[in-house]
Parts: sequence; C-alpha cells; structure tokens
Amino acid sequence: MMFAMLSLRAVAQNAMPDFAYTPVPLQKIDIPYTDEARLAGLEGRVQVYGAIDEDGTPRDVTVVNPPLGLGLDEKVLEAAKQWRFAPDTHKPLLVNIPVDFLLPAKQSRWHLTEVKFDTPEGASRPMFLSAKYPLGSGIALGPDDTAIDEARIVAAVGRQAWAVVSFDVDEKGLPRNFDVPDVSVDVWKNQAIALVREWRFRPGMKDGKPIPVRCTLNLVWGDRNLSTTQLAAARPRETPQPEARPPVLNPPFPPPAPGVARIGLSASAQFERLLKRVAPEYPPSAIQAGLGGVVLFYVLIGTDGHVRQAFPANGHSEYISEATEALLQWVYQPAALNGTPAEVTTLVPIEVPLQKGQ
Repeated sequence: MMFAMLSLRAVAQNAMPDFAYTPVPLQKIDIPYTDEARLAGLEGRVQVYGAIDEDGTPRDVTVVNPPLGLGLDEKVLEAAKQWRFAPDTHKPLLVNIPVDFLLPAKQSRWHLTEVKFDTPEGASRPMFLSAKYPLGSGIALGPDDTAIDEARIVAAVGRQAWAVVSFDVDEKGLPRNFDVPDVSVDVWKNQAIALVREWRFRPGMKDGKPIPVRCTLNLVWGDRNLSTTQLAAARPRETPQPEARPPVLNPPFPPPAPGVARIGLSASAQFERLLKRVAPEYPPSAIQAGLGGVVLFYVLIGTDGHVRQAFPANGHSEYISEATEALLQWVYQPAALNGTPAEVTTLVPIEVPLQKGQ
C-alpha cells in the first residue's frame, strides 16, 4: 500500500525566535492513499499549517489552498490530529507540515498533480473510474513532430512541461468541452486533451439524476519519477508572472541564396554539431525576480556554421535580448546536402537560471 511521506519544519512568524523551533514527533502515523487518488495517479504535496501546544498536542490544523484533491487532504487532516510531539516550555509553535504523496513505480511520464471539481450546491462530485496513462514518451502523434521535438527539449534540459485542463464530466461520465487555460508551451494543449479524453468518471448527481460538472486538472510531463519539489516547480502556484513577448510562429528567415540548400535539424540533433557556445549574461533584475525557464529560439545557421538570425518562440522580454546576443555568437559544424553547402534551421533552447547561484 502506498503511504504519504511526512516531513516537519517550524515556520517563523514576525521573526520571533520562539517560533524558530523544529518539533520532534513522538508518534508517526502512516497516511495511505485513497483508492480514488491511487486509481487517478494523483501525486503532490498537501501543505498543512497548525499550532503545537506546550503539551505537544496539535491544534488549529488546516490545509493550505489549493488542495490536492480526491480525499488526500482529508486523510492528512485526520492524521494530523493524532500527531504527538515532545512537550516543550516554549510558547505555542506555528508549524508547516508538508505531506508528500508520490507513486515511485509509475510507468508513465505524465503526472496528475491537482484535481478540482466545481460541484453545484447540493450535488455530489464525479468520481474517477479509470485514468489510463500511456507508456513510453506518452506523446500523441500528430500531423508534424512539433510535440516530439518539444518533449526532447524538455527532457534534454531536465525540466517539466505542464498544462491546466478544464472540461465537463457529462451525464454519462465522459469528458467533454475541453479548454486549456494555462500551459507551458502551446504544443502541450492537444497532448493534454488527448491524454484526458480517454478517462472515465462516475457522473455527479443531484436529486437522483446525473448532471454535468466542470473539472480542472493540473498535468505535468517529465521523468517517470519526479519529486514533489519538481512537480510543484513545473507550475508555480499563485506567482504573478510578467507579460511574455508574443511568440514568433513563422520566423521571417530570408530565402537561401542561389546555389545554397536549406535543411532542418531537430532540436536534439543540432547540439551534436555545436562547436562554440556562448552563455548569455542576464540582468540581475531578471535573475533576482525568479523569471527562470527555457527560452526557445528559431535559429538560422549559415553555410559557414555561424548563427545568422535568431527569433524567440517564447520567453519574457527581460532576457530575450541577452539570449539573442549570445546565440548570434554560436558556431556549428557547417552542413551540406548532396555536396551542396547548406543553411540550417532549427529550434534552440536557452535555459535561464531561476535565481543567482542556480
């Protein structure tokens, strides 16, 4: 049976030393997965806040929003009331108690990290009946290989992709009327919908009749086994982000000169030909603000191997200019097609650190 992993740390309040204290649990209670959460493959962290009285008894324990869902938050609260700590003469302590739920034997790169149902008053919410996760890459094949290239980039830089998917669970328990209000990169919209389209539910009920209920899921794509820190970092919650520069969907590369061929390279293959790489120097304001991530560039490489043009496919304006300046100094092994010198177009990821020292 899968159990949650418990860790404890004190939370300072108003910088008072009385709160800078880590309590030691005298009694640990295993918190099992609910059957539905295990069936749905739900993973993540339930964050609990509460106080510990002088006799070691917890009180005023509550789950910090947003909840994880599918009964796991309630399981943690039930267990938290039974935790006991060593008595101490300190004032009551405010503690932050993270409880992690992970599925270490997962065989898919897809992860479900949050579930929310907008259930009408007086109705019961839908229940998961099946949630099939694909093996291997888990990428649904489309008319082009854009999603596959994007997945290779995400895997190469050791990060995760994410998508927030909203849909109706209809009266038959089928997902309908999909919307993807938030996503790391647009290509993951259709991938997330393709994943959830095959899931099945027991419909919500009101007055003895099935009703449609809106459901919202947070999905992450990455390695098969991810820590809760990685899952949370895939989409920072309630963190305002500066406005991003609109993506360039069709980079305005000029046509090749007469007698010059032009070929395309996948995002992963172009790194094998890279001879010189210059790291961008980002402004301290961007790094300290935590605007980290991966900026994608459409790049044109000349017949001499030098980068001639670079256009951002995504990214924030805080670091676009620095990344572009660095890219224009990159040098690749010159390419040829059937003995004819060739220009190369490709997609290049540039990673931006989250903060100084990373």
